[in-house]
Parts: sequence; C-alpha cells; structure tokens
Amino acid sequence: MQLAHLINFLMVAKLGSFTKAADALYVTQPAMTKSIATLEKELGVKLFYRKGKTVTISVAGQQILPYVQTITDGVDRIKSICGTLEEGKQKVTFKAGVVAPRISELAHKFRKLHPEILLSSQKHDSGTADITIEMTISDEFTDSQIHLLREDLVLIVPSNHPLAGTFEIDLIQLAEYPIISLTERAMLRRAEDHFCKLAGFTPCRQKEILTHVDLDATVHDEAGVVFFPSKTWYLDSIDNDRIVRIRNPDCYRNVYAEISSGSERPAVRTFFDHIVSFFSQL
Repeated sequence: MQLAHLINFLMVAKLGSFTKAADALYVTQPAMTKSIATLEKELGVKLFYRKGKTVTISVAGQQILPYVQTITDGVDRIKSICGTLEEGKQKVTFKAGVVAPRISELAHKFRKLHPEILLSSQKHDSGTADITIEMTISDEFTDSQIHLLREDLVLIVPSNHPLAGTFEIDLIQLAEYPIISLTERAMLRRAEDHFCKLAGFTPCRQKEILTHVDLDATVHDEAGVVFFPSKTWYLDSIDNDRIVRIRNPDCYRNVYAEISSGSERPAVRTFFDHIVSFFSQL
C-alpha cells in the first residue's frame, strides 16, 4: 500500500472531487483516478461513488478515513521532526484557527514553490508560531493583523430537507430544524452560536462532531443541516438546491493573519506574502 494512494484518497474525501483533489496535489485527473482505482483494487472495496460531478464517499471509505488521516498526520509529524534536524533550511511555523481544506492547499502550494523553506504546521492550541491564521466575527483588527477575507456563512441542507431549493431565509426560520455542529471549542461553532443568538433563538443540535473531515463527510452524506463557510470550504462542489443563504442577520466571518512578535525573518515574510496572495484569489 503506497502512501501516495492514501494521500490521494484523503484529498478526494476532503474536497469531494477528483478534479479539485488532483489540482490541490498537482497531479493530473487521470493519475488521480488511477491512484484511487489501484487503492480500491488492493483493498477489495469501493471507496467512492460518482454520479455526474458528485463524488460520494462509500461506507468503507468512511470507516477507513480516520485511520488514513492518522497515518498521514503521523507522516507529517515525522517530516516535521526530521526537518528540524536539517541544516541550511530556513524554518517557518504556522498555526490556523481557521480549519478548512484551503489551509492544506495553501501549505502544499507554498512547499512546492519554496522547497528551501521548511514549513511546519502546529496545533491551534500549541505554543506561539511564527504566523497565525485566525477567524473572527469582528470587523476591527489591530495594526499587526492583516485582514485576508470576509466570507458569508450559508446553510447546507440535505436534498430532501424542507428548506432545500430555498434561495434565502431569515435565520429565525432555522429555529424549528435541528443542525449538526462542530464542538464548542471550534471557532465556526462560536460564530453560529453568536448569529443564532442575534436571530433570537438557541439552535437545536442533532449532533456534535469533532473535525472538519467529519463535517465534510456530513455534508456529502447529506446527514443534516450545517453552517458552511462560502469561500474556504469549496462551496462550488455542492448542488445549488442544497445551499441556503441567510439574509438576516448578516452571517459571516473574517479571516486574518498575524506575524508573531520577534518573527520578522525573511522566510516568515515570504510565507506571509504567500498567504495574502493566496487568499486574495478566493
């Protein structure tokens, strides 16, 4: 079993698209399709189902997904540990409170462009990193915080949900329907709590999930209603009839980046400029 096949599987599962996964990993779509087919043959199961442009992960794929994530996380950790021992490389650390597929794409593209710089991601609750990418519902930023992106939060509903096919609602209309959310520690969860409170209700939660991978799976499995960032989570991979926009209150989040005090090194500035450029294209 090749690591490359597992990485390809994980990216398709995250993005819900063979085309987007191929673009994110800088491989051709035929190569991506062949890689997944090879892995399916080796495992003896179907990992994805395709209907038109829609890619749905299979039951077998769902079951192995957390184990593949653990393997790839372990490989990244190994590279990070060994990378700190390499001489002559400039080292840059970053952490992201904005958990989104785009962050993985951002880092992958930078490593391709700047192999001379060792880029290492840290967990959000770890110590100080050179650069932090964070979200807020405030419109005010300090002098050291660079605003990267303002994006609407929308609702993604199952295709058979009563709200399916509705273009826009007042958020109070969601009060009668249960939703699926990340846990309280997640910044996206805090944002949805804030806007539901502004609308005058406390959301009824059908389920709480732990990771953005689980949230992606929830969306693609049509398991329930979720709040969904409109730019950083590949909204264009979802059928329009399942996307419900919110007109009142204005539900959004701002994404910003900040260089830590004492981290103004050339390599850090190079990565920071890459972040600004990357988000300007979203």
